[in-house]
Amino acid sequence: MSIVECGAAADNEEYFNLTGYQKFVLRRSRQIASGIIVFVKLSLKAKLIAFRQMTTGDKLEFVQMHIWRQDTPIRVFFLYNPSNNKPDFDSILLNWDSISLILGDFNAPSTRWGYMATSCIGSIDENLIDSNPVDFY
Repeated sequence: MSIVECGAAADNEEYFNLTGYQKFVLRRSRQIASGIIVFVKLSLKAKLIAFRQMTTGDKLEFVQMHIWRQDTPIRVFFLYNPSNNKPDFDSILLNWDSISLILGDFNAPSTRWGYMATSCIGSIDENLIDSNPVDFY
């Protein structure tokens, strides 16, 4: 489970403690950044692989983890893309494999997921799905 765009809560970890879960926190690097908190059940092995804080030049904020289910590692990306921000998915796609999940707040309206119209950012996300080995659920 994760909370993206958690704001000041990422700077005050004691606000969020869940019994039976380990916690991983990406703090806000500046006021516009969102902060991300990830909770993983203690029964699952989890390892933080990478993260990107949103600074002036960044176009995406994310946490990348391996979470093992039995002996199978699943690569999971928890991301936040601010409104009207053109996301840069290259850093995620470099590490993409067949057992990967991307979860988060894309801020990307598209008719494909129920909006009345598709925004420029929605088109970028549609292109990500259409041009990569991605199963969309």
